[in-house]
Amino acid sequence: MNLNQEWFNEMIDQDNQILETYRELLLLIGNFQEE
Repeated sequence: MNLNQEWFNEMIDQDNQILETYRELLLLIGNFQEE
């Protein structure tokens, strides 16, 4: 049970990193299109 929770937390951390990277890419694209 404890192992599953650690695995779940790792998956959430990975998803958060991917979302942050995706959001940063969208911001960069938005800034590029404005210019």
